[in-house]
Amino acid sequence: KTLPLHDQVLGWMWQTVEHEGANIQIGFQLHAILQAAGLSVEHLRAEPVIQGQNTHYPLAFVIQAMLPRIIQSGVATETEIDIATLEQRLNAERPANVVYISDMSFGIWGRKTVE
Repeated sequence: KTLPLHDQVLGWMWQTVEHEGANIQIGFQLHAILQAAGLSVEHLRAEPVIQGQNTHYPLAFVIQAMLPRIIQSGVATETEIDIATLEQRLNAERPANVVYISDMSFGIWGRKTVE
């Protein structure tokens, strides 16, 4: 099942961060970044960020916190976002039995070798 509002809202978030100059693909590059810094990578993991099935991901709260930045970057307008109803619309779009993977969370452990 596709969740177009969820996809749109995540797009607002990531397009804003990218517009501000961030590398939104950095999680996939962490191993190379740590190695280039002289660290040995001991562990790398990626886990999905899941919404649905009794989990709560505060997507509307994140968008509310980012609202001035989203508008300033031109990614979306205040009218498009309609923050007052966003959480309700997101919840209505996501049935209770649906799992929505919104993002990936990366973790990496490295060690500097002492000579």
